[in-house]
Amino acid sequence: MSLRSKSLEAQRLHSEYGSLWSVAIAAVDIAMFIVAAFLAAAIYFHETNLRVLVEFFFYSSIVFVVFWIGLFYWLGLYRQSFAMSVRDEFYYIVAALLVGIFPQFALFTLVPSLSSSRLILVLAAAFAIVLVGGCRAISHAVVAAVRERTPQRVAVLSNDTSVESYAATLGLREGATVLRVGSLPELENEQETLKLLRGAIAAARSYACTMLVLPEMLPASIMPYVAETAEQLHIRVVFALPGLRYQSCAFRMTRSGEQALIEPIRLRACTPRGRLLKRIFDLALAVPILTLAAPVMLLAALAIWLESGGPVFYRQERVGRDNVPFSVLKFRTMRKDHGSGAWATRNDPRITRVGAFLRRTSIDELPQLLNVLRGEMSIVGPRPEMVAWANEFAQKYPRYNERHLVRPGITGWSQIYMKRLLEPSDAPDVLQHDLFYIEHWGLLMDLSIICKTAVEFLFHRPA
Repeated sequence: MSLRSKSLEAQRLHSEYGSLWSVAIAAVDIAMFIVAAFLAAAIYFHETNLRVLVEFFFYSSIVFVVFWIGLFYWLGLYRQSFAMSVRDEFYYIVAALLVGIFPQFALFTLVPSLSSSRLILVLAAAFAIVLVGGCRAISHAVVAAVRERTPQRVAVLSNDTSVESYAATLGLREGATVLRVGSLPELENEQETLKLLRGAIAAARSYACTMLVLPEMLPASIMPYVAETAEQLHIRVVFALPGLRYQSCAFRMTRSGEQALIEPIRLRACTPRGRLLKRIFDLALAVPILTLAAPVMLLAALAIWLESGGPVFYRQERVGRDNVPFSVLKFRTMRKDHGSGAWATRNDPRITRVGAFLRRTSIDELPQLLNVLRGEMSIVGPRPEMVAWANEFAQKYPRYNERHLVRPGITGWSQIYMKRLLEPSDAPDVLQHDLFYIEHWGLLMDLSIICKTAVEFLFHRPA
């Protein structure tokens, strides 16, 4: 299986943790945070006697552990993981610790009685990265191994004899089995209907299925008995209503009187609150990065000018949020007469010697920070596409314009999990990655993407 196929497959494996697994992960995290806190205290106080360390550091350790466990819970780290590999778990732990280190540092500063030194907090956080991150990586490997050895089996009660389409719509992993265990009953005699449904649930259980899918709702009067049977046999009974897709919007169940209502709601990335948080996040990163990178950018501009003269920057119209075009800024890496609109390829003869170095080190992307400051781009988001190609892809792929629900990004989910130089034929896979990011966006996801991007930048991921 190719790297691209593996990442697409991994996206389908982000299912929520079960309750027992969540408790187990939380217990291990608590133990590792305690060990991290006491290792930090042992180094700071030059003390190895556990009883003495407890006297010195007991209350601050409690605050330290409770804070991090609460933060991890708030960030959803006990509900699911979007890590695509064992190594990715480290990125998520580093990102989560970065979220909490500053407020906890402020707390220990405002309440000095909790600890006599902020250095202990820094040391404890460093140990937590190794210990908590290591255990998370091991748990990821265990979950992956268990899933690989455990076949995924789903039962369907449907009048349609063809049930293969359920594998795709339910996001089942490769090799999953979908079994038809009967036809949907006529809803005339409730007792006969309930008997048939109980038989279907039992059949699903006998085939080692974990879920029974129904394509339409049942009468409210028999629903409690179906739920009771499903719970007794440890089978999930779910309703997959035709045409109801979790795509450009989410859904929540509400009620008005006795009527159950399914209400469409914006994805978190598209809400005013989500956009405000992301904008603050972008500015908080773009300003200091641009300040630190200014000398590098000046040297890059000088090198371009000395090799081939001006212009130093390359401007090209790309599609932004809400399909609004904007001019993206990059350092020019090709000859001045290279033309425009042609798809770049590896070892492209139009690339200059300086340009090859700038592309290899990703320095050519740094001017896009100015696009971020202007509000045209985000630090993290879908890859901004040229207008002509975006129009063509929108005609071919029905959900393509949903990429434009958010600002395009300098880096992003598709950028780190796919090759850097793409071809037009890669557009469907890029779209799947981008939609996955938009549907599951959170600041923790953005931070983890930035951590992974920084590592790849340091090790010069090839273009």
